[in-house]
Amino acid sequence: MNATHLLIKPLQIAVAISWIMLGFTPVQAQPTAPPIPNQPPNPNPLEELIFLNPPPDQDAPEGTEASGDRNPCPEVLKPLTALVPVRVTQQDEQKLVSLQVETTQAHPTFWFYIPYQPEAIVSSTFLIQDRQGRTIYETEDNFVITDAPGIIRITLPPTEPPLNKDEWYEWGLGVKVSCDATLPPQRDSTEGWVKREDINSQLQTQLQNATPRKRAILYARNGFLFDALTALADMENKDLMQEDWSQLLRSVGSEELDAIATEPIVDCCNVEAEEEVSQ
Repeated sequence: MNATHLLIKPLQIAVAISWIMLGFTPVQAQPTAPPIPNQPPNPNPLEELIFLNPPPDQDAPEGTEASGDRNPCPEVLKPLTALVPVRVTQQDEQKLVSLQVETTQAHPTFWFYIPYQPEAIVSSTFLIQDRQGRTIYETEDNFVITDAPGIIRITLPPTEPPLNKDEWYEWGLGVKVSCDATLPPQRDSTEGWVKREDINSQLQTQLQNATPRKRAILYARNGFLFDALTALADMENKDLMQEDWSQLLRSVGSEELDAIATEPIVDCCNVEAEEEVSQ
């Protein structure tokens, strides 16, 4: 037996032993991924009604103290509320509150929550003034809220002068209420500011070709809360409208609007003088 044959034999044995060892090497079991449950597709985030408050306007009016007499008679669970974003600033030791809303409309629609029963409302007034205090529009004595509690709309009539672009106007809603004929009526009110914004051609085209719900989404995402609410109110599917309405108000991030998010929209006003003329 030659030397080469003696070297091959041990080599073959070593290879065989290596294969045997590899064959018995334990293999770690890989974890099995749990089955994915059937889930509905995620909604398109662009379909959600989310209000994006625009940054503060450098020319915006300064905040004012919260106004209105929160009278105890009649008692209400929720206060008179304007459906408007609230800006809070601090000046010295005084907290200043300003209700500011922007619109694209020359004759915008304003939205308010009225907490009182119609029989408790003695009179009501809505007005718009420019920053110099000149009255642009004011309702007459025949402005009567006929259906409440609930959310009402008040639209600047198309027969009145339009709001100028890029100008701030002050608005106010005052309501006199009474629950005791032996006591004088008490006044409740809310005031704030509105500015008509100029929008770019791209947004104008999108709005022109959109359904009411799509318009509401576009308005809300561009910071126009009044316009978004008005677009929603025009939807034919009232069940979907109410769901979207509540979602939009809650997205503003205001405790006051959260509290009235599910309140119904009601008819606003009855012009008594016009009815008398028509009879």
